[in-house]
Amino acid sequence: MKKASLVLAGLASLGMGLAAMAGEPVTTVVSIHYSVRENDPEKLIEAVTNPVERSMRELDHVTKIGSTTSHGVVDVEITFQGNATAQELAAVTAQVERLKLDQEVAILSRTIELRAPHLLLSD
Repeated sequence: MKKASLVLAGLASLGMGLAAMAGEPVTTVVSIHYSVRENDPEKLIEAVTNPVERSMRELDHVTKIGSTTSHGVVDVEITFQGNATAQELAAVTAQVERLKLDQEVAILSRTIELRAPHLLLSD
C-alpha cells in the first residue's frame, strides 16, 4: 500500500515538474483520501464525503472543493486561492483531526497530501 502511494506521489511530482518545464503554471491542491470498510457509496457520501466537504468550506482562501466517492473510497480535493502550500496542508490536517465522522463507518486509512489535482473539478 505504501509503495503504491509513493508511486502515485512520484507521478504527481513528475507531472508538476513537466508542467513547470513547459512554462505552465503548476497548480497544487490538498488531497484527502479515505479507505473505508463500507461499500455503499450513498452511505459514504452522508457519513464521510459531506461532512468533510462542509468542514473544508470553513477554511480561509478555499476556491473549490471536489470529491469522488465509490465503493470503499472517498477522495476530496481542496483548491486554494493561488496554490495550496504547506500552510494550507497544515490547516486541512488540523480541520480533519477535529472532524467527528460517523462511528458506523470504519476508516481503514487516511492520507492527506499536497499534490497536483487528479479529480476533474468544474468551475
